[in-house]
Amino acid sequence: MTVRPAGAILASALWALSLCACTSSGRLNESSGTSVQLSHDNYEVLKAGATGSSSGFWFLFIPIASPNYAAAKADLYRSVNEPLNGKPIALANETDDHSFFTLLLFSIPTIKVTADVVEFTDQPALVPGPATSEGGSANTEIPRR
Repeated sequence: MTVRPAGAILASALWALSLCACTSSGRLNESSGTSVQLSHDNYEVLKAGATGSSSGFWFLFIPIASPNYAAAKADLYRSVNEPLNGKPIALANETDDHSFFTLLLFSIPTIKVTADVVEFTDQPALVPGPATSEGGSANTEIPRR
């Protein structure tokens, strides 16, 4: 039995495609060392959906250069396009995605960090005070330190 040239080409193409791969995974970082409530007008969103990434290089599944989470986060801060040193900022809704692109002998792993960059303002938060004689409540300012 002989194999036709078109069948051999198709089989070779399918075999080559089976050597290519791409994977990804992600997570939402819900824990942090600080608990902040963003329910008052004490913050300003500097950039929603800011992203940063870091890539590496693997040859024959041996890491030559690995992606770095710190480099991805530094890239995220650079993407805001304004100086952030000394400002009271935080990252909200932070996610990080890990992906691998593999083609025959090499792979490119990538870490992508996405978050909303939030700056806290000096506006005092208002808390409901005791009820007044008119039926409403008096708001009390909490001084910032």
